[in-house]
Amino acid sequence: MFFYCLISVSQPYSINIPIGLTVDSSRKPVFCFHYKPIPNFNYRWGFYHSTDIRQEKSPFIASRLFVGRNSDTMICEDFRDSLGVYWVCIEVTFTNGIKDTLCKKINNNFRIVDRWPNVFSPGSKDSLFNIIIENESLYELHIFDRWGVKVFESKDKNIDWNGRKNNQGVSLPDGTYYYILKYRYIGKDKDEPVLNGVVRIMR
Repeated sequence: MFFYCLISVSQPYSINIPIGLTVDSSRKPVFCFHYKPIPNFNYRWGFYHSTDIRQEKSPFIASRLFVGRNSDTMICEDFRDSLGVYWVCIEVTFTNGIKDTLCKKINNNFRIVDRWPNVFSPGSKDSLFNIIIENESLYELHIFDRWGVKVFESKDKNIDWNGRKNNQGVSLPDGTYYYILKYRYIGKDKDEPVLNGVVRIMR
């Protein structure tokens, strides 16, 4: 969907300024905004407005400022620490000082690492163990017994550990097991710090 700014100038006519603002949420919580800048225009971006400032007549809270170029442009913002609904606004300033603003709503429902149990009971209603990650591009879970023998591994967050070795064969004995999780979020080029801890099987 494309949006257009309508800026009135001092002459007895108006001109349409095609910004073409679109939102790419495929790398959530990193949101990218595509637009077609106009040469010699100044742009201000405000990423964290609580309302549509055009409708509410609210002040513009600027996050970034730069001058438009002669090519399609993309600007991105990481909302990892900002859960909720925000209005992202772009303000365009024409060469004669006239301004216009566009706002687009985004919903950042991204969750970082969720909670997970440290005790589970195979065969009961709490019969599975897993660590939930959302919007990940890498997921590697390894579980070891008290002697350091690997008893389970998964590269798919949707595959839970059922308390058996590699989820097959006889049930493993009650006791303490150790997990290591290596993961990376979409939109990031580096892994997050490795998670490690213990989980107990208790029947």
